[in-house]
Amino acid sequence: MQFLAYKTTCDAVLEDDARRRVNQLREENLKQKHAYFELYQNGQLSDDEKQVFEQNLREDPLLQYEFKKFKTQSDATPQPLFDQPQPEQPEAKVVRFSRQSRIRLLSLAASLTLLLGVFWWVNRGNGSEINHQLYASYFERPNTGVVKMDWSLKAPGTQTSNSELAEIKNEALDAFEAEDWHTAIQKIDTYVKKSERTDDTYYLLVYAGVSYMELGLYNQAIETLTLSMENIKDLVNNSRRKETAQWYLALAYLKNGNTQKFLELTRPLTQATNKKVRANAIQILCDFNPENCPEKTETH
Repeated sequence: MQFLAYKTTCDAVLEDDARRRVNQLREENLKQKHAYFELYQNGQLSDDEKQVFEQNLREDPLLQYEFKKFKTQSDATPQPLFDQPQPEQPEAKVVRFSRQSRIRLLSLAASLTLLLGVFWWVNRGNGSEINHQLYASYFERPNTGVVKMDWSLKAPGTQTSNSELAEIKNEALDAFEAEDWHTAIQKIDTYVKKSERTDDTYYLLVYAGVSYMELGLYNQAIETLTLSMENIKDLVNNSRRKETAQWYLALAYLKNGNTQKFLELTRPLTQATNKKVRANAIQILCDFNPENCPEKTETH
């Protein structure tokens, strides 16, 4: 797992104006590109346009990534745990493009892809790549054995019995072990809504958060893991569980590109009571910045 991850900068290669141009072009084309993807998915492109698009899709890995990301976002995704009122949305307007606009959009998308390719090439050694490497090296799913032995207590007023609640929890953990992430999230959501809000209940949210991470839904993972960490209150008996939730939350921020939050959450874990979390926190900080390694700092 151990490797040296040196932070580098591409400021000398990529000037600020080029960086701003990439960001500006990406923002301008994002909505148009998604609208074009929708036209393709809905079968509204002409045969020629469809052929050109599919050929570009086969030959361009970056376009494949963007289209796959669009499809993932378009598909039905699990709703965040705990229902929250949503603001009323205005009626969506259908955007239609003329043939000339569609051809121009393909040209703009190709230009954007080229610029993004250059941007990735000069940044291939920067912090973002290091984040992905560290995440891949340290991410490990939590074991479910201990959680299965927790008591299941129904919430006051619910019609579900404790035994039925325990069955829901076991189904959630079985789905987690089977890598059925959507079912795991759905079952945990049901369990949390019907059970008494104890530390054990909030710790179960760690498994929902990890399921979101496995699905690549890091914003939902961050929301769920934050809820778990902040509501585990008994630090005498459950400090290790709170530290575990904090560890996975730190990894979610790392993968999501928020280095500052990753460091804020990981540094305190170098003093964790959970030995595995403490060792991982120390080592990942050493890998992230060998010159500021907690082990080296302690020896001075």
